[in-house]
Amino acid sequence: MHSTRRLFLQTAAAGSVTLLPIAARAAGHASDVFTTDAGDIAVHPVAHASVVLDPPAGTIYIDPVGDAAQYADFPAPDLILVTHEHGDHYNADLLAAIKGAATLITNPAVAAMLPEGLQANSGQLANGESVTWNDVTIDAIPAYTLTEERKNFHPMGRDNG
Repeated sequence: MHSTRRLFLQTAAAGSVTLLPIAARAAGHASDVFTTDAGDIAVHPVAHASVVLDPPAGTIYIDPVGDAAQYADFPAPDLILVTHEHGDHYNADLLAAIKGAATLITNPAVAAMLPEGLQANSGQLANGESVTWNDVTIDAIPAYTLTEERKNFHPMGRDNG
């Protein structure tokens, strides 16, 4: 069985584990560890949508933003996922500081914005697409706003979840 972010989140939700409010958990440097058939997965909230996952497959940074110092106590990333181009999910300067040799996977809008120095070892996933990295399947699940007056912030078809 492949470990997937969707399966992980479904498992976490089914186990009544609440990952929110992430800001409070991040401020307190609180982490959770989930035991799976594939091994333990440590979840480290950083800020807002920024989280570091530490599964057996390698260290995964999701939507890393903020200051590089916030990531200094974590292992270097093996994979970085960026869901969309808003400043609280994507920061090119921070990515340049922390990426190293990590694989970078973004949505198409971020891929089009990447500076040349971040394009090496990067790829993109549009809504509904999947890729396998180190035996982990990554599904680009559509993420969008349903509230009419806020749909312009996260339009259908652009952002990944």
